[in-house]
Amino acid sequence: MKIENDGRRTQQEQILTYKDCFYRGDHLSRRTYLQGEPGSGKTSFASKLVHDWCNVHEPSTESKEQTAFGDVDTLHEFKFLFFISLRDSREQTHVTHMIQTQLIYKIYAADEWESANNLVLNIMRNVMYLVVQDGMDEWSGKEALPSMDGVPKDHCIVLTTSRPWKLADERIKNSQIDILMEVYGVIDSEGFSKRILRHLLDETKDLNETVKKFQNFLESHNLDSISSSPMLHTLVLCTWVDDMAESLTGASRCELYTTLLENLCKKANPQMSYFNQYYPSPVNCFSRTKYVKPNMEHIDVIAKAAFSFLFSNEKETSLVFSDIILSAHLSESTKQFALHSGLISKRKSKKCYDNTSSFVHKTVQEFFAALHISNNTDVIDNVICEYLKRNRDSDLDISQVLIFLCGFNILAANNLSALMNQVNDVRHGFDHYDFQSVILSGYREAVANKNTPIDLHMSHFYLHLSHFFVWVDNAEDLIPILALNTPRARSLWVFMGHVIIPSQALSTYLCQGPTPVSLAACDYADPSTRAKQKIVRLSASCIEIDLSACHNLEQLKLKCDITVLPNALAGLKKLKYLTMDMGCKCEALDLSHYEHIEHLELKGDITVLPNTLAGLKKLKYLTMKWDCKCEALDMSHYEHIESIDLGKGVTLLPHSITNYKNLKCTKICTAYKELDLSMFENLNLITISKKVEVLPNQLIINNNKKLEFIELYKFDFNRCDKKDIHTWCLLNGADPVLCADYTPVLPSIEQIKLFKVTCSSTWLRSLLTTLFTLDHRVTCYLTECDITSLKGSKSSNGCTIITTDLNNTCTFNASVVSPGLWETLLGLSVKNLSISGQEWENNHVSSLSQSLATLSQLETLRMHLIAYIDLQLPLSLNHVTVCFNTLHPSELRQLVNKLSARTHSLECRVEFVCGHFKDTNIYMKHLIPAEEYIPIQQELDTMQHVDVERFRIYDWARSTNQWSARDSVVDGDLVDEIVDNEFCKDFLKLFRMTDKSKIDGLSRISMRLKIKIQP
Repeated sequence: MKIENDGRRTQQEQILTYKDCFYRGDHLSRRTYLQGEPGSGKTSFASKLVHDWCNVHEPSTESKEQTAFGDVDTLHEFKFLFFISLRDSREQTHVTHMIQTQLIYKIYAADEWESANNLVLNIMRNVMYLVVQDGMDEWSGKEALPSMDGVPKDHCIVLTTSRPWKLADERIKNSQIDILMEVYGVIDSEGFSKRILRHLLDETKDLNETVKKFQNFLESHNLDSISSSPMLHTLVLCTWVDDMAESLTGASRCELYTTLLENLCKKANPQMSYFNQYYPSPVNCFSRTKYVKPNMEHIDVIAKAAFSFLFSNEKETSLVFSDIILSAHLSESTKQFALHSGLISKRKSKKCYDNTSSFVHKTVQEFFAALHISNNTDVIDNVICEYLKRNRDSDLDISQVLIFLCGFNILAANNLSALMNQVNDVRHGFDHYDFQSVILSGYREAVANKNTPIDLHMSHFYLHLSHFFVWVDNAEDLIPILALNTPRARSLWVFMGHVIIPSQALSTYLCQGPTPVSLAACDYADPSTRAKQKIVRLSASCIEIDLSACHNLEQLKLKCDITVLPNALAGLKKLKYLTMDMGCKCEALDLSHYEHIEHLELKGDITVLPNTLAGLKKLKYLTMKWDCKCEALDMSHYEHIESIDLGKGVTLLPHSITNYKNLKCTKICTAYKELDLSMFENLNLITISKKVEVLPNQLIINNNKKLEFIELYKFDFNRCDKKDIHTWCLLNGADPVLCADYTPVLPSIEQIKLFKVTCSSTWLRSLLTTLFTLDHRVTCYLTECDITSLKGSKSSNGCTIITTDLNNTCTFNASVVSPGLWETLLGLSVKNLSISGQEWENNHVSSLSQSLATLSQLETLRMHLIAYIDLQLPLSLNHVTVCFNTLHPSELRQLVNKLSARTHSLECRVEFVCGHFKDTNIYMKHLIPAEEYIPIQQELDTMQHVDVERFRIYDWARSTNQWSARDSVVDGDLVDEIVDNEFCKDFLKLFRMTDKSKIDGLSRISMRLKIKIQP
C-alpha cells in the first residue's frame, strides 16, 4: 500500500514475492507492517514465513514443501529469526524482554539464561536477523510500539502484523513505516480448500471431487465472500465436512460463529435440545441450534468472563490470563467445558502457577462479549461508557464487538454506536474512515440478521465511489446510513469517479460509465416539501444528494464530476470547511451567509458572485484557483487571514490586501498592484507572478525569520529595466541598488521554485554562490525555465532540481537540459558535485564536460550518464563515481586510459550495463557479453600505479527481478558495498524502473580503481 501525503493509504501492486515484502528496489527496508481485518490471515502469513525460513535454513537435501512465494531463498538474507507473539507479552514494553520470556526462558535451563541472552545479543550485532512481531493490536503497552531499546539495530529487520485501526494511531508516524502491506484473505479459494481437505478426508474419497462439491456449496449458499477470512473459510469447510452446514445462508458473522459454537458444544457435550416458546433463544442466530441450549449455563458464564476480561482495567490480562484469574470467573465444571470444547486454550509453563489461558481467537472472545452485552444491555452505560473514557482509541479496539452486537441486538448496538461515535468525533482527518468501515460492517450484519430498527450513529462520511476507501459494493450500504444520520453529520467527503449504483439502492439510477453528482437546490418556501425530500434521490441523468437536512455539517469536500446548483448549500449555517475541487461545477456561488467558514478551497469550474465572501469574518485559509473565477475580490475584510492562494481567474481590487499581520502563506498568480512586502510579519511562503507589482519596500528580515519558500511565476531576470531582479532583491530583504554584484538570498530560505522563468547562466551561478554561504540545505526547482548561455542562445529546460548544502555541496538532477544550465557551473566554488538525469543531447553534454574542467575546488564528483562522454576532470578531484546506462568495451578503454593518465591520485568507482545504444536511439540497446570487458581489467592489473580494487560482474535475473554476482569473477569482499552508496543505489533503482530492466541476458559491471601518484 502507498501512504499519501495527506495520510490516505491506497492500494498499489499485488505482493508476489518475499522480496516485495522487505525490499524497496534493491534497498532492504527496516520496518515492514502487515495489516488485515480479524481472521484475514495475518498470523497465518507470519507462521508460514517462519515455516519457510526454517525450510530454507534446514540442511536436509530432501525436497522442501512448495511455498506461496517462488523466491523463498530471499529469506537466506536473515541468518536468524525471532518470532514474538505480542498477545503473550502484553505486560512487557521491550522487545528484548519479550525474546527472553518467550524464547530464551522456554528453550534454556535457568542457569543458562544469562549466557543464552549474551549469545542472542552477539548474534544481533554481527548478522542480519528478522524479528516478527505478531498481533500489535493485541498488545496493551502505553506506547504506540514496543521499544527496541537494547536491540542492536544495524542488522535488524522488523515485520509487524496488526489490525488496521492500530496503525491509525497518530503516534505511529508515516516515516516509521517503510513498507505497508494488507492481507485481504485467500486468493485461491479452491487451492486453500484442497490443502485443508487433504488432512480431513480419508483415502476413499476423491480430493478433487470433494473440493468441487464444497465450492458449489459455497456458491449455492451465498458464502463466496468468506474467502476474505481464512479462519471463517476453514470454519465453514470443517462444518461442511461434519454435515452441519446446511443451515448456513448469507454472510452473517454471527451465524458463522454460532456454527462454530455449535460444533464445539457438540464436542464437549453431545446432548441435543432445541429452544422453544418456553425456553426462547437469547439471540436469533441460536434459534435453530441443537447443541447450544444444553450448554447455555456454561455459555452465559463464559460470555460474562469474556466481557469482563475484554473491558477490564488491567489491559495486560484482557486477552491472556492466568489460570488463577480464569478460575475466579469460571467454576471448575465451566472451565473444563471451555477447555474440552476448545473455546479456551491453555498453555503450560515450566512452573504450574505460570500457566496461561486465552480464547482460541480474539474474535471468539469478542463474539462472547457481544453476547453478554446483548443479554445485559445496562453494561453499555455502566461499564463500556467508562471504559471508552479511560482508554485511548478504545472505540476501534472494540469494533468487532459492535459488529457482533448488530447481529444479536440492534437496539443495544445503536446505543453502543452512539458512545463510540462520540469518541470518534474528536479525531481528525482520515482516522474517521476506520470508524466508517466498522459502521458499514455493523449495518450489513444487522441486515443479514433482519434486525430493525437500525439507527447506527456516525458523524463523518467518506462517500468514495471508486476503487479507494469505499468499494463499489459498499455504496448501497453507506447511502442509507448517511440518510439515517443527516442531523448528526459533521463532515462529508464526496469523491465520485467511474461508478455504477445498483438500482436496488434507494431507487437510484443504474448509470454506466462516469456518473455526475448533483447537489440539488432547496426550496424553502414549503417546509413540508423539504421534509419529504430524500438525501439521495433519482434524477433523469444523475444521482442527487440533498444536504438540506445536514444542519450540523461543518466540513464538506467535493471532488470529481459534481454539479452544485444555486442555493444547494444554503442550509449549512455551521459550515467551517468547504472544498470544491477539480471537476466540480457551480454558477453564481453565494457564500455571503456562511459566517463560520474558516477554510475555503475552490478549484473547480466555479463562478463566485462579487462581494459574496465579504461576510466571512472568520476566514483563515482561502484558495481560489485553476478554473475558479471571481471578479473584483475584496480581501480587506479578512482580519484573521493566514493563507491566500489566488489563481489567474480571480481579479483583485487594488489595495485590498491590507491584513498582512497574520499572513503566513501568500500565493498570487493574478494581477495585483502595490503589494507592500514591508508589511509582512509572519510570512513563511510567498508565490507571485509577473502580474504582481511590488512596492519599492523591501521585506523586513527581522520580522520574517520564518520565510522558507519563495516561488516565482513567469519572471524575466534578463529584462533591460531589471524590474524583476529588483523584485527578487526586495523579496530577499535587500536593497536593489546594493545588489549589483551578487544575488541576495534570505538566511532562512529552504526552497526556491522558478516556473517559466527566464534568466542567464550568470545570474543562476550567482544564486548558487550565495546559497553556498548558508548553513543548511536549499532546494531549487526550475520548471520550463529558459536559461540563456554566454553565447546568447536560449533554450528551455524541462525540470531541473538543484540542491545546495554544507561544505559547498551541490546536486543537479535534470531532465531536458540546455547549454546555459551547464554554463552555470563555470568556475563555481563547488567542492562536492552530483549530476544525474535523462535524455540529454550530445552537444549539451559536451558543454557539461567543458564546465567540469573549470571547477578548481572540486574534490568529489558523482555522475549518472546515459552514455559515454569525454570527461574533462579538474586536477583538484580526489573521488569520482560515474554510472552509465550502457558502456561499450571501447568506451570503457577510453575512460580508464584517461583516468590512469592522471598525475594526481584519484579513487574511482565505475558502474555500467554491458552494451551500447543502437545509432542515436537511446531506447534501443545492443547487449554485449560481459566477458568482452575482462581484457580491460587484465590490462589495468599490469599498471603499477593503478590498483583494481573491484571488478565484479552481475547478471540480471528477470524471474526474481534482481542482480546476482558471478562468483568466478568476484574480487575482494563479498559484501556489495554499492548498497551503502546512495548515489549508486539510485542508479540501480532507476534502471529497474525502465523497460530495459525486462530484457533477458543483461549484465552489469562494478569497478573500483585507485590511481596513485606516478613517480
